Amino acid sequence: MIDAGKTMQELIEKKGKTKKEYAQELGMSRQLLHQYMTRNPDTIKLNIFQAFLDGLGYEIVIREKMGD
Repeated sequence: MIDAGKTMQELIEKKGKTKKEYAQELGMSRQLLHQYMTRNPDTIKLNIFQAFLDGLGYEIVIREKMGD
């Protein structure tokens, strides 16, 4: 299972941004972004996670497992 909070943190850092900078781009406070990333990130709604990823230039891809 994907760790949404850890993934978001890694992608934000990969883009050379701080959480504060990225939160401003999304139009939210750094505190709210931090809450999404740390308070039960495994229960984040898919549309919210996709919005975060979209802002960083990433997308979610779903495909059939191979070999199962």
